[in-house]
Amino acid sequence: MPVEYRTINNAHVKLFSHEYHSNALKLLSDLAKPGQKFEVRYDPRNISVIWVFNPIGDQFIECRFSDLTKSAISLWEDEARRSRAKSDSTQFADTRYESTLRREKIKSEGRSKTRQARREEERHRQHKTNALVPHSETKNAAPTKRDGDRPDRTERRKRMLHKLNELKKPKASRTVKNEY
Repeated sequence: MPVEYRTINNAHVKLFSHEYHSNALKLLSDLAKPGQKFEVRYDPRNISVIWVFNPIGDQFIECRFSDLTKSAISLWEDEARRSRAKSDSTQFADTRYESTLRREKIKSEGRSKTRQARREEERHRQHKTNALVPHSETKNAAPTKRDGDRPDRTERRKRMLHKLNELKKPKASRTVKNEY
């Protein structure tokens, strides 16, 4: 079995990023000098159990995962899991950074568009107040008469009344002209 050397702290041994515990280690940790390392043996096919050598009794103490929710796992599976976890975090670190940059860009564009819209609205409001003719009057104003256009409404009305008056007269005196 492979051998590692580790210190014991409060009946716990840390190996392969896992903590192992045994009540028998409490006595050993109390008798040990600060920083004293102990021989730790493990089976690479199942690292859920390790054995710590007790130099006082010349025997090995069996220790199991401190976290009882962890199941048996081989050393190779554990290394693959840890490397995968590291690579995933580094792989997605760039994505998270790019995502943050995109969000900041969207925020700044939104602020500038909002600022631009506010400025345009203020310019429009200023234009309305400083105009010679109020904005509401310009919408409802009658179009100006251009040469060659049809006669405006008052002239047409006058002509229609004239034609009606002509029709009321006896037939002999009628002089109706077709002006259209």
